[in-house]
Amino acid sequence: MDVIVRSEISASKGQPLNVIFEFAKGIDATHVMWVNMCSPFVRNNTIVRAAKTFLGSQNIESLTAVKRVNSFVWDASGVRVNDSEKFRTDAASPVFVCTHAFHIWNRERMLEKSEPWGQTSVNDPYLFEIDDPIETLDIDTERDLAIAQSVGKALYGCLDPEEIGGPV
Repeated sequence: MDVIVRSEISASKGQPLNVIFEFAKGIDATHVMWVNMCSPFVRNNTIVRAAKTFLGSQNIESLTAVKRVNSFVWDASGVRVNDSEKFRTDAASPVFVCTHAFHIWNRERMLEKSEPWGQTSVNDPYLFEIDDPIETLDIDTERDLAIAQSVGKALYGCLDPEEIGGPV
């Protein structure tokens, strides 16, 4: 497996997708697996299972890591997204939230259209569910980092998520 390091500008906040994914120009493959280093608790075997799931099916166009949420969910305009008629979270229809732990995308589509998913089929993207809430932790803010450090200390005896020996 080759690890490709993005340019500093492509990792800067607010860059358009065509700049973020410019690294893919030099890759000789139809698909690229993007593993997010801001998800330090994703297990290696989870990434391997996702890759095997993708490679094992000709019907999957793209794949993204998600977590299931069994609760009541509304969109920004206040319209309920899921269809539960009962006031019980266990009866609520699940929704799936992207964890950003990893994605598998069509390289050409990302370069040409800056679109990770085409929504051309039910499996675009294929929703690869991660059921361990620790694995779905994503570090985007200083507060998220503090939470990850607390989890790392509690579970692994260290404060630095990099010390865990994750998938990077």
